[in-house]
Amino acid sequence: MQRKISEYLLKWKDDPMKRGLIISGARRVGKTYAVEQFGKSNYGNYLRLDFSDKHALDWRIFSEDISADSIIGRLAERYPHFKVERGESLLFLDEIQLCEDARAAIKPLVSDGRLDVIASGSLLGLFGLRSLSTSDKWVTGSMEAFQNSILEGDLMEVLSMNPEDYENRIRQSFLKGRDRVLPMGYEHVHIMRQMDFEEFLWAMGLSRNTTGDIRRHVRTVLNN
Repeated sequence: MQRKISEYLLKWKDDPMKRGLIISGARRVGKTYAVEQFGKSNYGNYLRLDFSDKHALDWRIFSEDISADSIIGRLAERYPHFKVERGESLLFLDEIQLCEDARAAIKPLVSDGRLDVIASGSLLGLFGLRSLSTSDKWVTGSMEAFQNSILEGDLMEVLSMNPEDYENRIRQSFLKGRDRVLPMGYEHVHIMRQMDFEEFLWAMGLSRNTTGDIRRHVRTVLNN
């Protein structure tokens, strides 16, 4: 399935000054699918950590020291098949809103440069981050308690929003999270929306040349 974000991801990968990429948006718009296809097709080494999987316990990789050396060392212990090679290794942090510590680790990983980092989250930034005032260690809450808090009200509130209000809520809350992490210059947020009509036509088998002709025809009609 072709999505326009694939072109965006390729440009991001080729940028020598690239930052960490955070893809946010509503649920079920294809964030995970798009990054999975991109990572497997464009990197020799690809690893996805899914924080919605309670049994994986991947949050432990980020629960202590979040320096790049420490994280890469713990990744090697847990996932020995994943090789870290500059420009050839992509770490995908999926549903990152469920692990505050992983969210905080984006800055040191990007600064180090050995790993390309993409994160995604459908409620990104809504619950912020917390840190110990006396150290650089980040404190993570109970995943079960977090998910229960969503079920008790926050998720229902989000589901009742129209798309524009939802995106504004994400942006405002994410800015608050940035203030806590201070990731200045180390990450970029991209909002992924639902499949548009042109992407739908691609999925139905129409070529890009054909949809391009349709777009040009529509513009001509509208301009006359």
